[in-house]
Amino acid sequence: MVLVLVRTLWIFGTAYAPPLVRGRPRVPHLFAHSLILSWAGMRGVVSLAVALALPTTLPGGEREALLIVTLTVIVFTLLGQD
Repeated sequence: MVLVLVRTLWIFGTAYAPPLVRGRPRVPHLFAHSLILSWAGMRGVVSLAVALALPTTLPGGEREALLIVTLTVIVFTLLGQD
């Protein structure tokens, strides 16, 4: 829950702060865009949290392999969206 809250605050803060500081008018539909953006990025956080929640005593290094696969998928999906 902390990660979800921090990400949401970060997205809304970076969307609303620059127009306020610069004194420019706010972009229309900024709330809707920020809400979608803050929620859409959660898939990597949830996957990583599940992989990290696995017991450290899994046999054969399965936990480490799952962590590597999870991080690789997250990085490739984030880079592939641009």
